[in-house]
Amino acid sequence: MHLSLSTLLPPSSSPLPLRIIHTLQLTLTLLCAITILFCLIHPYYRQPFIFALLSSWILSSVLTTVMLHLERRAAAKGTLDKEKYFELQMFKVVGAGFFYIIGFLLVMGTKFESAWGWAWWVEYRHGGLRQLRVFVWEHYVNWLLLAVGMLYSCLMPRKYFEGRIRLGDEDLVTLGGDAAVEADAEAETESDEALARALQAEEPGWEA
Repeated sequence: MHLSLSTLLPPSSSPLPLRIIHTLQLTLTLLCAITILFCLIHPYYRQPFIFALLSSWILSSVLTTVMLHLERRAAAKGTLDKEKYFELQMFKVVGAGFFYIIGFLLVMGTKFESAWGWAWWVEYRHGGLRQLRVFVWEHYVNWLLLAVGMLYSCLMPRKYFEGRIRLGDEDLVTLGGDAAVEADAEAETESDEALARALQAEEPGWEA
């Protein structure tokens, strides 16, 4: 699966709320990558406890990146309707919950890994380091964006309820629903009536 910014960033033709949600989620994912790089380079933060503290956010960011790609791919196929989008958001939330359980277990384990790990744990619990508080707030923002995506999938505008969510430069196409069925039935009725009139006109002695 090829991932790039072009397969993740929403196009300008997308609904504005969806573009905002996608952009914010992708921005937070990029911030996660920058944080990992910073911790790897800086010897002070290159500690098991720090990466245990970040592990749930890292795994959640990977999942979010994959889900954003799947949203775009489904949109390209014309299958990203309200139900599909809701399923993807639900998968994000459930997956993030699972990863945060793993992260909690890692944090609990690494605090006993060494005296240094225990010192980090004490600082984390008492808010002694501003950097650790920043890490905690990054988790809060991550969950906030997951909740916003889920909320939007539930409160999506009515015009996207039965149709495809437009993520490309194509017109919105209605998928199913009573309106589409009635339109097809009406078109079929008109076609039958036109055929009947044409056959009647060919009969001998018929007058308009």
